[in-house]
Amino acid sequence: MRILFFCAGLLVCGNRLSAEIPFWRISWNGSVGYEANLLNRFSASLGYYGFTGTVQLTDKRPIDEIGAGNTAFSAGLYHNASNSRLLYGVITEYGLAARLKSPFGKSIFVESHRPSQAALSTAFSSLTKKPSLYGYIGTPLFKSPWGNVRAFVSTFFDPLFFMTLSGGLEVQRAKTTVRIEALHTGQQLEARRASTWFSTSPPLPERDFRLEAFNVLVNTPRFALSFDTALSDTFAYGRDLYFNAALRVGDRPWRFSLAVDGAGPRFVGRDGSATGSAFRTAVKGEWYGKQQALLRINSDFRAAQYGDSFERGSLYIYYHFPAAFPFFIKPSRVSLSLKRDASDINRIEDQYKLSVGLLWWKVISSFSLQYVSRAAAEAIPCPLPIPDIAQSMYSIGAGATVSYVYAGIQVKAGLQWIDYSAKEPTVDLSAAVSASFARWGKISFTVNGFEQIKSATLSWAVRLP
Repeated sequence: MRILFFCAGLLVCGNRLSAEIPFWRISWNGSVGYEANLLNRFSASLGYYGFTGTVQLTDKRPIDEIGAGNTAFSAGLYHNASNSRLLYGVITEYGLAARLKSPFGKSIFVESHRPSQAALSTAFSSLTKKPSLYGYIGTPLFKSPWGNVRAFVSTFFDPLFFMTLSGGLEVQRAKTTVRIEALHTGQQLEARRASTWFSTSPPLPERDFRLEAFNVLVNTPRFALSFDTALSDTFAYGRDLYFNAALRVGDRPWRFSLAVDGAGPRFVGRDGSATGSAFRTAVKGEWYGKQQALLRINSDFRAAQYGDSFERGSLYIYYHFPAAFPFFIKPSRVSLSLKRDASDINRIEDQYKLSVGLLWWKVISSFSLQYVSRAAAEAIPCPLPIPDIAQSMYSIGAGATVSYVYAGIQVKAGLQWIDYSAKEPTVDLSAAVSASFARWGKISFTVNGFEQIKSATLSWAVRLP
C-alpha cells in the first residue's frame, strides 16, 4: 500500500508540473467491401489536467448477414507526464514482453529494443481476441547523484487470468541512457494432443508454465548495448533458456550493428507456445549522407541450434538517393533482396528481388522483379543464394505501381504478374483514388482484379477537431 501511495503522490506532483489546457478528439474510420465486411471504429478522447481518457468501439460484420458480427469495447486512462496508463480491451504489447513472443520472427538489433509499454489495439483482426486488463505506472524523472532517474512497473491480466508482472529502472545522464528491466509471468497451458500418429510433438496434459526474463540496455551516441535473457519452466515439458545480445557502434555518418540470439529445444515463449531450438546471427552497416541519402546493408543467418550449419540466410541492400538529384527523372530508392531457405534439403528455395523507385514531377512510381528457384542437395549448402547447386525455376514475376498526387488527391494504379513453372500464370490489376482533407480526414476507393473484380473497398477516416 505504501508503494501505491508513493506512486500516486508522484503522479500528483507530475500534474502540478504539467497542467494543460483541456482538449477533446473524436475519430471515426472504417471500410466496406464488395462481398466483404463492414468495418467501423469509433474513438473519443478527452484530456484535462494532465490526464487523457479514451474510449473505443470497434465493429465488424458481413454486409449480407444482418445481425451477425463482432463488436468490441475498449477504454484507457493515461497520465501524460509519467506515461502511466490503465487499459481494458485487446492489448498490443511492446518491449521485452513482446520480444519474447515468437522471438525468431522479430528483429534482434539493438535499435528494436524498445522500453516495455502497451497500447490499445486498432487492428480489426483483433476482434476475434478476448479483452485483457493492463496497468502501467511510471514515475516522472527526478534528479539523483547518478543523473535523472525514473522507475516503472506494469501488470497484465489476460482472459485466462494469468498475470504478467514487470518493472525496471531507467537512468538518464547527458546523452546516455541505462535501463534495467525484469519480467515474470505464469499460467496453466491447455492440454496438447498429437496432430498425427507419428507427430514429433508428443501429447501433453494441462501443465503449469512460468517465465522469468531480464534485460539491460546502455545507449549512448557512440555505442549501444543490449542483453535479454529468459528462462522458461514448463511442467512435463522441461526448462530451457533464451538469450539475445546486440551491439551498435557509431552513429553518423557510419553505424554498424551486430546481434545474436538463440533458444534451447524446450524453451516456451511469453505466449505459451514452444519456439523450438534455433540460433541466429545478424550484422548491419549503415551510412547516412547529406540530403537524406542512406545506404543500408544487413544480413542474417539462422541454424537449427548452436553449433549447427546455418540453413537459412538473407542479404538486403538498400540505397535512398539524396533529395537534390541532378536529373529530370529522379531515382528515389533501389533495393536488392536475396534469401535462401535450406531447412529442408529436399526442397531448397532461393528468392531474388530487385526494387526501384522513381520520382518525376508529382508522379511516384516503383518497379520490382522477383525470381524464385527450388533445388535439392545432399547436404546443407551455403546460407546465401549463390549458384552453388543445380536450380530450377519455380516462379518469375514483375510488378509496377504508379501514383499521381495533386492538392490532396492521389490516383494510383498497380500491375502484378507472376509466371509459374507448374501452373498457370497470374495477373492482378489494382486501382485506387483517395482524397485528404487537411486534418479533417481522408476517403479512398480501391479495386482489384483482372478478368473479374476480386475486391472493391471504400474506406474513410474522419477526425475532429
